Amino acid sequence: MLHPDWFFAFKDPAWFLLFPPVAAILIVWHFAFAEKRGAAIPYSSVSAFAALGPQKTLRWRHSLLVLRLLTILLLLAALARPQTGRKNSLIRSEGIDIMIALDISESMRGEDLQPDFRLAVAKRVTADFIMKRHDDRIGLVLFGNEAFLQCPLTLDHGVLLSFLNKVSFIPEISQRTAIGMGVSTALLALKKSKAKSRVVILVTDGANNAGEIDPATAAELAKAQGVKVYAIGIGKPGVHQVLVTVADPNFGPTKQAIMAEMLEEPLQGLAAATGGAYYNAQNTGKFAEILRQIDKLEKSEITTKQYLDVNEQAGGWLLAAFLLFLLEAGLRHTRFRKLP
Repeated sequence: MLHPDWFFAFKDPAWFLLFPPVAAILIVWHFAFAEKRGAAIPYSSVSAFAALGPQKTLRWRHSLLVLRLLTILLLLAALARPQTGRKNSLIRSEGIDIMIALDISESMRGEDLQPDFRLAVAKRVTADFIMKRHDDRIGLVLFGNEAFLQCPLTLDHGVLLSFLNKVSFIPEISQRTAIGMGVSTALLALKKSKAKSRVVILVTDGANNAGEIDPATAAELAKAQGVKVYAIGIGKPGVHQVLVTVADPNFGPTKQAIMAEMLEEPLQGLAAATGGAYYNAQNTGKFAEILRQIDKLEKSEITTKQYLDVNEQAGGWLLAAFLLFLLEAGLRHTRFRKLP
């Protein structure tokens, strides 16, 4: 992608350092010597001219000094080599292909990741991650006791975020957790990818208890395909009670405790076998920090080349200095001329 930028600059701006001392010398000379020279024609008395008041020519006599200073400044600007041109930046970016495998099992209703339940927090933090990856193709897989492709790899992150925003629990699918199937479906979406770096980000809070492919088998498939898996386990490891909000037909939304199991060992093995990493997120802040770490680890390759098209502009500045010099000389010998 070509990005042109117009510019104006001085190649050798050090010439401007001469202006302050030269200007100081001219100003001192003008007021200390040139203004105090004696009258060219003596008069016995000037009282006859007193009523006339100061003439306009007298009031504007210092303009000659200003013109000379401007002439010198323009000459120095010409010596400083003013340039205009266009800087073309050729930017080539090679992004990473990323599939996000998101758990939508019932335990993701757990409300231990304040200020919201697990799936809502996962959606919000994942959306922030997606918005930072401008050059990457990203896709989304959802899994419970089954797995399916919600959004294929795409650079249109607006569409992806729209799909992510609509993610919710599906009664027919959200009963159990098939981690191996979720990873395998993500690998299938990456199979035709030609990107140098391919990644699966697995977000789950459960133990694998469904599906025909277990996490160990999924790890072997990922390793054979050259795909790294970053696994994020949500909640405390082991078996714990978590509060969830359910819709009661008689009393409306009510809270009840359910048992949730999260086993770290299969997730650790899955990540390690593929060259990825495992993280545990027990609060919203930690979850966000984990995705920031993954964002730093998996950087897109961006190459920038710059081409300069430069035009020298000293001629115009020299012409302007010459014209000011002619103007000063003309005024000095006409309007501001002193009688000999």
